[in-house]
Amino acid sequence: KHFCVIYHYERKVYEVMDLSTNGTYINNDVRLQKNVRYEVERGKNIDIGEGAASFKLLWINRKAGF
Repeated sequence: KHFCVIYHYERKVYEVMDLSTNGTYINNDVRLQKNVRYEVERGKNIDIGEGAASFKLLWINRKAGF
């Protein structure tokens, strides 16, 4: 496990929590403290380790067919 993402549908926000030993970053800049939940806006990148991988948080509009 490296990190977890929780989406709060009612508030339309994500929470990200680092579970790793190598670090999890938001937009390759802000390092998350381990085992602490951070509210993260849609469109931000989650980067793991030293640039090993990057993930973008998106919101999918099911009504629009996406």
